Amino acid sequence: MEFPPPGWELYQAKDFNTDIPHIEGDHVMELKAQARPNGRVVDHWRVGIGGAKILEANIRLKEICKSSAIAPYRLVFQAWPRDVNIRRNMTSSPWLDGMELLERREYAIWKDGEKVAIKEDVMLEDLEKEVDQAKKSFSIRFAVGVADDKTLRLELQGLPATESTLKGKPAFVG
Repeated sequence: MEFPPPGWELYQAKDFNTDIPHIEGDHVMELKAQARPNGRVVDHWRVGIGGAKILEANIRLKEICKSSAIAPYRLVFQAWPRDVNIRRNMTSSPWLDGMELLERREYAIWKDGEKVAIKEDVMLEDLEKEVDQAKKSFSIRFAVGVADDKTLRLELQGLPATESTLKGKPAFVG
């Protein structure tokens, strides 16, 4: 069999870790692999993400956080696809600790029943009322999965635990 097969494009190895997808669209993903001249994949592969449209995440905190104090809130934030860092040889980004996310203040906060976004301090005050640290802990990450139509899909995953807890459990590292 001839390498590369028809339709494959080859790029410089020096750009492997930072190269963005070479296809255009609103949201695109491209699987990249380091290959030898004979076609054998070497050690590494990665999913590159790109696109011309901003991604928007809408996180209902009651879905990933055990605290009833912040259950009526949801966070909305945006990111460029190119800024989503899927780790090499994995299909997910690193976990982001929810409390660190809240400290960044890079999101809009909505409360059930409200017609407009609320001030961050309102939710942070409610969060301070929760004395059980484990109940207010949550983490999120991006992950690449396969949809029912067998296409790649970028999804946001969340769990009710701190980032350091999740990093300490092998099942949640990858």
